[in-house]
Amino acid sequence: MTKKHLLRLTALLVAAVLCLGCAPVAWAAFPDVEQGKWYTDYVETLTGFGMLSGYTDGTFKPDGKLSRGEFAKLINSCLGGEAQREPGRHWAAGHVDDLIEAGVLYYGEMDDSKENLDSPITRYEMAVMLVRTSDLRGDISFLDFDGSTVISDWGTIPSYYSYYVMQAFSRGLLGGYPDGS
Repeated sequence: MTKKHLLRLTALLVAAVLCLGCAPVAWAAFPDVEQGKWYTDYVETLTGFGMLSGYTDGTFKPDGKLSRGEFAKLINSCLGGEAQREPGRHWAAGHVDDLIEAGVLYYGEMDDSKENLDSPITRYEMAVMLVRTSDLRGDISFLDFDGSTVISDWGTIPSYYSYYVMQAFSRGLLGGYPDGS
């Protein structure tokens, strides 16, 4: 499986984590991931590649919110990074450092404090990181379109993020909701 496919699998997994309600117990690796759900194969694949490990209690928490630190770890893992924990720093701070070095994040763009890295990541922030990761992987394909014709809440997207949302959407890295938002 190519890195491009892994990136797309990661994007689908992120969408699953953000959009799913609580799933009944079923899959052996994570008792809270139900076998047969559309996201189960992605969770299994990314776990097999060592990109996901779940929580220390053995769960995946498909109904939980993904933190900035968790997403940074996921993206860094997709890029082959294996940041080491440093005493006195947040467990994900090394992943942020790696992403800055790789060009996925700009210096100062993501504070590596506990409060920030433990907070839920926004879809805007995901779009930025996914597009930059996609660019690093050679999937640079600028698609310019009138977002208001495709995304129903286009007018509410802050201008800084509109390029990244457009690219993430057009490259299939992030999708919207059934209502078009």
